[in-house]
Amino acid sequence: MKTEEFRKKLIESTYLMKWVNGNWKWNNDGSVDVEGNVEIRNYPYQKLPFKFRKVVGYFDCANNILETLEGCPEYLEGGFTCRGNKLKSLIGSPNKVDGFWCYNNQLETLDGSPNVVLNAYSCYGNATRFTKKDVKKVCNVMDECMIYV
Repeated sequence: MKTEEFRKKLIESTYLMKWVNGNWKWNNDGSVDVEGNVEIRNYPYQKLPFKFRKVVGYFDCANNILETLEGCPEYLEGGFTCRGNKLKSLIGSPNKVDGFWCYNNQLETLDGSPNVVLNAYSCYGNATRFTKKDVKKVCNVMDECMIYV
């Protein structure tokens, strides 16, 4: 078995079968697309072991010890939850989300937030106490979007 095939089989058996409720496919660049939801639980490392590119569903990596969002999907059709980690930055967030929950981290800035948030943005309980004005500086929140600071 080639090294890349072995790597994919290892990732599938170790992570994807546990984290994905749906189907996945490998892209030529080694990233993964998912049709379904991703729930990352009890992950004992500071960063994800591979790259998600597209998720059609929600992406939940809450309550781990992540220090970076590197590896999170670029494209997401659903909500994104990264609450309860050790994040100091939101760099690596998807570009557009239905809802965005980044509360209870160690955030000092909202830089890296999604460009567009449709329904809810929640960022309380971080190193910096953010305001609604802070949120609106870094991302386009729709008029009906609820902002929790």
